[in-house]
Parts: sequence; structure tokens; C-alpha cells
Amino acid sequence: MAAARFIGNVSEFDPKKELWTNYQKRLEVWMKASKCKDGEKVAIFLTLIGAEAFEAVSNYVSPDEPTDKTYAQLTELLQKH
Repeated sequence: MAAARFIGNVSEFDPKKELWTNYQKRLEVWMKASKCKDGEKVAIFLTLIGAEAFEAVSNYVSPDEPTDKTYAQLTELLQKH
């Protein structure tokens, strides 16, 4: 049996409970602990942030797709938001 790839979990971003900067730090610690590769970060990020944050990111990058951006570009957009 293979060992679990991901360590623990990260809930979706909720601005009523947490500042974006703290969420991003927590997410990055989780990615490091789970040994996520750089090429996986965008997909993981977009999967975990939740519907509200995903919609905000999608609106900001439109007409481009969020998956066409880098992890740094996406996190910077939400930081500014």
C-alpha cells in the first residue's frame, strides 16, 4: 500500500474567518509538507480555494483561463482583491 501523498488538508478560503495572507501561507506550508511540485501548484490552488475565490480569480483573468496563469500571478491577484 502506497503512503498518502497529501498531509492533512486545507479548507477553502473564507474571508470572514481568515486574512488572505494567512490562508496563502497556510496553503504554501501544506503544499511543502505534501511535496507538491511547482507544475501542480496552479491546479491544487484552484481546487482548494473554493467557489467564491475561484470566481474572483476567473473574473480578474478573463478572457484568459485561470489555468493559463502562474501560481504567483494568481496569488497576487487575490492579494490585491
